[in-house]
Amino acid sequence: MPRARLILRTLLRLCCERVKSISILEARERVEHEAAFDRVLGYDSLTVRMEAL
Repeated sequence: MPRARLILRTLLRLCCERVKSISILEARERVEHEAAFDRVLGYDSLTVRMEAL
């Protein structure tokens, strides 16, 4: 059974070979709120458009 790293590496390689550009259409950041600061942890939702070569 393939490992997660192998799958991600393969998907990234194929994406780099076939995609000309990636545009962010919508992004909802996941933010952790602490007493003294806010920290962005990633995204709750990220919608993108990929343009093929």
